[in-house]
Amino acid sequence: MKSNRDMVRCLKSIAGRPDKPAATDTANQIRDLLLSAGLDTLSDGQVGYLKDVLAGGMAAITEEQLSRCYHVRSWDRKGPGYDSRGVYCGAWMDHLSRLIDKDTHQVYFRSEPYDLRGDGLRELVKLLDDGWSVQIDASCSAHYPGWTTAVLIWKDGADVPTVKQRRQMFRERVCFVCGEKVAEGGAADLDLGILTHSGPCSDTVEAHRKDRSRSARGRFRRRQDVLADLWKQQCERHRKSGTRWERRRNAGC
Repeated sequence: MKSNRDMVRCLKSIAGRPDKPAATDTANQIRDLLLSAGLDTLSDGQVGYLKDVLAGGMAAITEEQLSRCYHVRSWDRKGPGYDSRGVYCGAWMDHLSRLIDKDTHQVYFRSEPYDLRGDGLRELVKLLDDGWSVQIDASCSAHYPGWTTAVLIWKDGADVPTVKQRRQMFRERVCFVCGEKVAEGGAADLDLGILTHSGPCSDTVEAHRKDRSRSARGRFRRRQDVLADLWKQQCERHRKSGTRWERRRNAGC
């Protein structure tokens, strides 16, 4: 068997470049190294080290792919699983992080436990009952892949962009309703701190401002509720159009 250094070099050369032709040659090198290793002759310690090397390579590749579509951040207390003291206590919680979609700013809370059983599964079912979306997806695990799996938890459309993010969208002339670029002109809503296209997009904003319930006819809704509804519609529009998801799939996310 060639040295472990050769295996590490092969894995590093493929990380971050899975879409280039050279990656095929590198993958073939890795396969040849494994086939020539004589795995049945290795000690338990050597097999364990080989598994660590492969897991490290998979972790590097997964993080690179995720970084194309998401900002990877630390977990915060807006996520589920915290008790009244601010201490996380979920049986399913381990190796915590957040994935923030670069297009829609949707936040996915990610936990990477080594196993899921009993109490952990019951807690995840409880989160579903509480309105959270839950997905178990091993392909998103970047902490020791092969030993851990990723649990993704989010609320659709619940994470409205912050004031800072809305200002950035305003400066970059991105329509808050449709997500497309506003070439020129546009309708600036200084109360909500957003920019939209004139016409249908600005009309949509005005339609969401008014409270349609009989008891509150003619009144205006809370600013945060209007922003949440508009943002949820944009997320749903991206999801149906497939453009954002197509980019994610092509990137391997």
